[in-house]
Amino acid sequence: MDIPRIFVLDKNFKRLGEIGAPTEMTATPRHMLAGTGSITLPASHRMAGKLVDADNTVGPRILIEHRGAELLSGWVGSVRGFGPAHSAQLTVQVDGYFNLLYDILAWPNPTGGIGSQGGDQGFYRATGPAETVAKNLIAANCARLGLPVEVEPSMGRGATITIEARFTSLADVLLEKLEAAGLGLRVVQAAAGYRVEAYVPTVWGRTLTETSGSVIDWAWAKHPAKASRVLVGGSGARELRAFRQVTNTAIESGTRRIREHYTDGLETTDSSELDKAGQEYLAVNGPALGLSVSLQESKHLKYGGTKGLHVGDKVSLEVGPGLVIEDVLREAPLTWTKDQGVVISQQVGDENPDPTLKMVQRIANLGKQLRTLKAGK
Repeated sequence: MDIPRIFVLDKNFKRLGEIGAPTEMTATPRHMLAGTGSITLPASHRMAGKLVDADNTVGPRILIEHRGAELLSGWVGSVRGFGPAHSAQLTVQVDGYFNLLYDILAWPNPTGGIGSQGGDQGFYRATGPAETVAKNLIAANCARLGLPVEVEPSMGRGATITIEARFTSLADVLLEKLEAAGLGLRVVQAAAGYRVEAYVPTVWGRTLTETSGSVIDWAWAKHPAKASRVLVGGSGARELRAFRQVTNTAIESGTRRIREHYTDGLETTDSSELDKAGQEYLAVNGPALGLSVSLQESKHLKYGGTKGLHVGDKVSLEVGPGLVIEDVLREAPLTWTKDQGVVISQQVGDENPDPTLKMVQRIANLGKQLRTLKAGK
């Protein structure tokens, strides 16, 4: 199996050297989430001083390549050391560059100064193909900060979306809408900076089965709709506030059950925009089939390279006699140890049976709603 290569760079993206023989390494690229990594190496390694960066002048970064392509790139995060001295080791965490979308706020008027963000410029609003809308917003706010970010030209892909932004992160504004529109985003390393790319998830041509040696285990769960109708509140106060109701009549007639929710349509009174907000809410809270499948490399399945599977790709899996389900490859952890060499495990879907994880996701969604509410005041 091909051995991944690990490069250390400085804050100006200059290559400082290569970590050729770590004690162990894990790199996990993810679809529409920040990739993460962990590298353990002897404290006596020639790159150790650069990674520790005691005087905060290096700004170390990591680039991991596998099968001739980038597997993960990002900043060096936390660094831990452990001894005794004769066998001291360092472990460094890698924070993927996708976090750039969480680190940058979407200003209402990205080309204006801080004094030009109110009044008629109270919100950044845009409607159009998902790829164009997303790349325009990202490019404008990266330029505002003078960041070395190359945003690839838009090809106008994806369904039409509408966004409103006011000092919330780019990720909060864009990610759910992009995935619903059929697109993915990634942030990778360019020659001397970052590059933002959009992609349409490709479909893996072969159905993966247990007998092929590709499928290790699987679990699935069918979830009913959490909401069948939603009341959407627009801008205004009390009796002046605009409201719209959106109903999924197919679910209500099919189940004879009404589940009524409320959501905030943010700062608009436009009925079509409020209806879109309601439709998006019902789509997120509609019926769902949760699926979790663990994959391993086999003669039928390889990860990475020009012909391999990548995060974001759609795969068909047989999870029972005659039961074939299609879902997205969400993450692909690659582990490298001295004893076992390279091992790649791949995770498709998210059946999500863990109530703790569900609670974490709910808290994250609540945090997003609170950030949007605070910024919109």
